[in-house]
Amino acid sequence: CEFPVCTMRAPMPSVLVVDDEAFMREGIGMIFSQNGFDQVLCAEDGDDALSILQSERIDGLVLDIKMPRMSGIELLEAIRDQNLHMPITYILSSYDDFSYAQAAIPFGVSEYILKPLVPERAVEFCKKMLVAIEEHQKSENDKKVFEQSVKEREWAYRQGDIQRLLDGNDAQEAETILRRHGFFSFH
Repeated sequence: CEFPVCTMRAPMPSVLVVDDEAFMREGIGMIFSQNGFDQVLCAEDGDDALSILQSERIDGLVLDIKMPRMSGIELLEAIRDQNLHMPITYILSSYDDFSYAQAAIPFGVSEYILKPLVPERAVEFCKKMLVAIEEHQKSENDKKVFEQSVKEREWAYRQGDIQRLLDGNDAQEAETILRRHGFFSFH
């Protein structure tokens, strides 16, 4: 399933709903499309989901733990093994078995939600995922701004050292500056 994209507002996050039960996929997909997600994609198993994740950057993943062909845990392993972007992930399960939740922990799964899922609960975790994605995106943006700032300061620092090299006649200072920046040393 794919739900229509609203182009009237700023782009919002995307989510991939993976469940082998069509009514779950479509119901959860509709709730997400009505609550702040511009792009809602669906897959019926881990294999189909992996194909989507290999070609699209998805922000959120709602994942059934037990499916034919490739389970939810196997999908998470494949995402990790292929160095794909790991979305904010919520697990859905009909199994109230702690071992399933434990298996999901190493992959940074944010929530483990038991079925059956009532619409009010689905809206609640949809909104919770939206906040988590926005926080993650802000953190990623802050990290990029910081890295750019470090690069700019490093450049300014190097520029100052280059100017001192050009202005000075001190071989010892020149050697110190060149070593600091990984160049050869004079002997």
